Amino acid sequence: MKRELFDNVMVIVNASGEVIDREGFLSAVFAADVGSFTGEPTGATLSVKVEHCDTDSGSFEAVPDTKLDPEHTSKDGVLPAIPVADGEAVQVNIDLLGCKRYIKITPTISFEGGTSPAAGSAAYSLVLGDPAEAPV
Repeated sequence: MKRELFDNVMVIVNASGEVIDREGFLSAVFAADVGSFTGEPTGATLSVKVEHCDTDSGSFEAVPDTKLDPEHTSKDGVLPAIPVADGEAVQVNIDLLGCKRYIKITPTISFEGGTSPAAGSAAYSLVLGDPAEAPV
């Protein structure tokens, strides 16, 4: 079982805004650990923008909303904002079927209230899975 996992997923650490070659993978899980908040915000949300391109250095465009997971209805390639709490880790499932070869995932944390609020140590990772060709 363990060897099958190694052959069926790819993990990208520090995935925020990085160009990712997703060739052969049809889905992903985006993980965000938002860290501790500073500035005492009264609320926070995380939104995730998904872009794609045929080449790794081309002009990236928002993934059409019809190509993303229907469970998360998006608008202009941005998945709906997810409420997050101080220090919370969240996961977002992304269906990449129909996306171009290269993708970029860009998270944005928005705050309400507080004085110059920020997420002190936010960390983002992406796990590509559901390979088009899996070992037998």
